[in-house]
Amino acid sequence: MYWIGPGMPGRSVTKNISGGGICVFMDRRMAPTTRLRIQLDVPGRDAPCQFTGEVVWCEEYPKPVDGGPAVLVGVKFVEIDPSDQEAIMRYCMRRDR
Repeated sequence: MYWIGPGMPGRSVTKNISGGGICVFMDRRMAPTTRLRIQLDVPGRDAPCQFTGEVVWCEEYPKPVDGGPAVLVGVKFVEIDPSDQEAIMRYCMRRDR
């Protein structure tokens, strides 16, 4: 997942996703209400989904051994094309079978 927000663009690892939002590992804290422009590759889709999300919560996460991201961030979708949201929901339904 790629994002653009305050400070600079970044790349993050997705922990989980639903039809209403996404939870990601990040290398920095994000304040609630922070808006992020996100590009997400969804398995089975040629083009990435792109949307604007809003940080809902942020919490410290035990730092992985490899020194990777140490913050878990919950982001809700606030501006998303219906076809992108549908692709995400289809992916979630396939994953949960």
